[in-house]
Amino acid sequence: MTSKSVKSKLSADVARYLAGHPSHRDWVTGAVPLTRAVPIRSSTWRIWLQQGGDQARHKGFVGVLPPAIAHAAVSVLDGLHPANGLRAGADKRIDRADLHNLASAVAASRKSDADLVALWVGTMMWGSGMTNGRGPWRTAQGLGDERLTGVLRQTFGDVTNGHAETAYDGFELTGSGESFFTKWFWAASLAEPNASFRPLILDLRVRAALRLVGMHASGAWPPPYGASGYVRYLRLLHAVATAVHAEGFPGVCAERLEWLLYDRPPHKDQTEHCFVVWRATADR
Repeated sequence: MTSKSVKSKLSADVARYLAGHPSHRDWVTGAVPLTRAVPIRSSTWRIWLQQGGDQARHKGFVGVLPPAIAHAAVSVLDGLHPANGLRAGADKRIDRADLHNLASAVAASRKSDADLVALWVGTMMWGSGMTNGRGPWRTAQGLGDERLTGVLRQTFGDVTNGHAETAYDGFELTGSGESFFTKWFWAASLAEPNASFRPLILDLRVRAALRLVGMHASGAWPPPYGASGYVRYLRLLHAVATAVHAEGFPGVCAERLEWLLYDRPPHKDQTEHCFVVWRATADR
């Protein structure tokens, strides 16, 4: 299967799914912005953002954080809106609009350390939520890494200048693997609201969905590993979005296709590949 036929297959799969699910089609092609509000328990996050963990217990403690870094991190938590019953145990929430505001602040300040750290912390919160118990610990690990601001500044510039492959190659930070640093790339790109080739999230759920639809089961389209694989994945989803748009589904974009790949049931039901069920209430 050539790259062209891979694109054609995935485009046909997406178009067929949308044609058979009117409520989902209307949402994907409509003007309602993506939201995905994520619940946050601030008592869990605060000790990691402010102190690098619980020094008295020593369990996972990453060391005392630089005061300026800790202040920037905690300011994100303090600035979040109330959860308003989003989930039991949560007192705060963070959504895509918050990340857009944080990314805009980085651009306005010309990549100040504080704003870069704030955007990265917000991205880690949004990507972790309440279900990823290691999220606060991994975030604290990054906050304690002396490479933090240099890596964030360089990769933010790479992303906003359209150099996703360079950003991928250059991101090295304790506690942050591909699933999270590709979220950082996407969040950084929000500083350019009219970007035509936006970097996308590539996490384990998206990878599993790509396997489920058979995009590289035969080896014709190799798994998107490494910097070049990540760019290949970006090109595929952007090309598919263009093709689906041309099939009569205006409003479809690569970002919404990534959401579609992500938002699927955890089981491997092969009857309709990864689009077997698309939760109507989901807003990622």
